[in-house]
Amino acid sequence: MGIANVCKYPINTGPCAEWTQHWFYNWKTSECESLNFGGCYGNGNNFEKKTECEETCKKPDFLTSQPSLEPGLL
Repeated sequence: MGIANVCKYPINTGPCAEWTQHWFYNWKTSECESLNFGGCYGNGNNFEKKTECEETCKKPDFLTSQPSLEPGLL
């Protein structure tokens, strides 16, 4: 299971100038980062809330974390 295709789109602030804080997924850092969005156009890698970005683009922790072994189980 990979990240959604929209999460790989490049940052796009759009051509308008009604600036609001939005979020985009930076695949190079694997983090959702703040974006000053102009209010129109843009692309799918543009989220009103950080939580929306994370739910769409970040892998759940259990897929990326290593299992821990308790002492004495080997």
